[in-house]
Amino acid sequence: ARLGDMAAARRAFARGVALMPDNVHIVHAWAIEEQKSGHSEDARRLFEYALSQDGTDGLIYQAYALLEQQEGNMEEAQRLLERGTEADPGNVYLWNACGVFETRRGNLEAACRMFEQATVLGPTHCPSFQAYAIALERSKKFDEAAEKFEQALRVDGNSVPTYQAYALMEARRGNHDKARGLFELGIAIDPRHAPIFHAWATMEEQLEDYNRARDLFNAGVEAAPSSVALLKSWASMELRLGHIDRSEEFA
Repeated sequence: ARLGDMAAARRAFARGVALMPDNVHIVHAWAIEEQKSGHSEDARRLFEYALSQDGTDGLIYQAYALLEQQEGNMEEAQRLLERGTEADPGNVYLWNACGVFETRRGNLEAACRMFEQATVLGPTHCPSFQAYAIALERSKKFDEAAEKFEQALRVDGNSVPTYQAYALMEARRGNHDKARGLFELGIAIDPRHAPIFHAWATMEEQLEDYNRARDLFNAGVEAAPSSVALLKSWASMELRLGHIDRSEEFA
């Protein structure tokens, strides 16, 4: 399927299922490939088959719920997530997915309950602490959010996305120097991480420190020259500033 030959992939998956009809991992993987290819009905049929073989695997419920979210079927997605937590209550990834789902719907109190469960079950799962922090920030509980970000970094001090998310929260709070320190730490860990350059440069642009923003865009493009988002944002800034010749370099 990665080579774009879905027909060949289907034949391989079908042979695997014929040889091992009880192996839900093969069916799960097949369903995801159908989902990626835009064949939602085929994916649903396979997810249903997988759950009929093993109704206790939370990751199948999670993937199935994601399909329904992408299709706009939020009530069905919620039903699948609830079924999943009942069937596999110790699955940290599933509880985290539930929290992310509720955050996106704006149900922040429910989201925080889900993330609390996820972090209790998975005290070393950095993404759960990060997502918990984001939900707390959106709930205007900034000090609690900062503590969750700190916990996330104690769990995984090399998580560049966590440094970025933490820095963005501090920037929104007006703590720009603290945000800069967090951006710097993240870049020191991964100097080729385009999103963190983009986030920092955008903050400086919003503060009207265009020289610093330009330096950051430039550094980001040098570190990650394939980042279209960085190039477009840099060009847009130069256009807004009236530097047409400079922005034409990125046309």
